[in-house]
Amino acid sequence: MMGTKSRINLYLQRCSKLLNTIYKFIINNPLNISISLTILSLLAFFITKNFHAIIITLLLGFVSVLIYKYGCKSCKRLFTISYAGKEYLETKLIPHRYRFETRYLYSNENYMDSKYSEEQTRKERVEHHRHIYKCKSCGHRSYDYFTKNLDEDTRPNLILDTITTSIKEPKECVICGSPLRTRRKYCSKCRPSGRSRPYDY
Repeated sequence: MMGTKSRINLYLQRCSKLLNTIYKFIINNPLNISISLTILSLLAFFITKNFHAIIITLLLGFVSVLIYKYGCKSCKRLFTISYAGKEYLETKLIPHRYRFETRYLYSNENYMDSKYSEEQTRKERVEHHRHIYKCKSCGHRSYDYFTKNLDEDTRPNLILDTITTSIKEPKECVICGSPLRTRRKYCSKCRPSGRSRPYDY
């Protein structure tokens, strides 16, 4: 029969293997760190009912998410990603569609209406680049793609003209904005109840 010491040693070995497996599962993947800290935060909240503990743990979980963002997606190691430079890919001509606007204003220079021209198109040069990040441990490369419009600053002004008319701006309901023909502040739908003065609403 197995002695007491042998059983204790067997249990300790199994516990050691289990803890080692859990350790590798958590440490090798930053996402698992974030999930573990979130679970701990929930347990701390339900057990202690202490909001300070859960806030601190959630902050640690947020830090783990940031670590995961900068961790290697291949070997899962932390703090091994370094910036390796920027690479030019190509330049494309992208159509940019636009319409000219003519604005009409009331006599008090508040906006009244707009009219638009027919849609026009012009070609703009767009450069495609990518940032290169390299893992110091396994050499895995990851990329962050971005574009740069070379002709964006030369786009025409879309407001072709602004015309101030002699039309007076109609009075509007202060709630729904529907036009009013009287001195009242509210239309019949938005009129509040309990008003005694005739022009107080």
